[in-house]
Amino acid sequence: MRIMFLDDDPQRHQFVHDVLDEAPQHEITYVHTCLQATYALKSESVFDIVFLDHDLADNRNGAGYSDAFSQDTGLDVARFITHTLAANKRPHKIIIHSLNPVGALRMYDELKAYSLEVFRVPYGDDSFINVLDSIQRKH
Repeated sequence: MRIMFLDDDPQRHQFVHDVLDEAPQHEITYVHTCLQATYALKSESVFDIVFLDHDLADNRNGAGYSDAFSQDTGLDVARFITHTLAANKRPHKIIIHSLNPVGALRMYDELKAYSLEVFRVPYGDDSFINVLDSIQRKH
């Protein structure tokens, strides 16, 4: 299973790595920026699952969230998936794990408008851990 995990927080990368480390059959690509994510998505193989965060480094306002006018957010990656990536290259499943409720909803709406399989599972919720556990168990 090919997985891409987009988040600017290295601790989140480490947590996901620790949970999925026992599943060597998975090929996991960890990316920190919008640019890295778009390069990874353009690769030869399609990702089975893509995890998207909205707020990426250097794009946060004083409240800790990126505002509606920020550039280089997870929404830009969602738009890349829907507007630039060929339909046969789009991920099979997209999980939005952002804690920014407005940003997460905007990404969700963008992806659902193209009938993609998308889920809102905030990082740290029990449901997020359950998703990782279910991936880890798949062989």
